[in-house]
Amino acid sequence: MAKKECPSCGVAIDKKYHACPLCGYEFPAQKSIVKYVAIGLVILFTWPLLRLLLSILK
Repeated sequence: MAKKECPSCGVAIDKKYHACPLCGYEFPAQKSIVKYVAIGLVILFTWPLLRLLLSILK
């Protein structure tokens, strides 16, 4: 089973839980759009750098 650590008390719990059963800390829900925007920004900023590096190495 995949585990995650509670930032409040440090206990390892299953990833399926939305709150820590020991201290009650509620994990914030991550919106999927945030993940896709972050991936898009990484690609947007690294693509020109990769092209520059490839042109220098030629």
